[in-house]
Amino acid sequence: MRKDLVRQVAGHLWNGESPRYALYAAYGPTNYTTRRLQPHYGIVITDRAILVFFPRRGLKSKPADQVRRLPRSSRFGLTGRTLPYRRADLAGMQIWLHWQFWKDARAADAELTPRAS
Repeated sequence: MRKDLVRQVAGHLWNGESPRYALYAAYGPTNYTTRRLQPHYGIVITDRAILVFFPRRGLKSKPADQVRRLPRSSRFGLTGRTLPYRRADLAGMQIWLHWQFWKDARAADAELTPRAS
């Protein structure tokens, strides 16, 4: 978990809400070079919701404003094979996850899948 991101958005968490995963996601055009230079959303996945934040300035700077609060039932649904980024559709938002965050996105989706007993 990216502790710095969680610490910066702690004021937006509801009472008793605990963060599970934190990651950054690019948004914008599909061109790899352009995508690297785009600002990144800060995404914190909690036990109750998915919080999406927009950066103040710079590439991966401190998150300023909460853009969206999505229900925890939202899935990332990774698609495509464009290394080092993969496209994800998070509740209608097209975002691009760097390979270092794929594991966290898959784990967050796996928590929503019911397990056979």
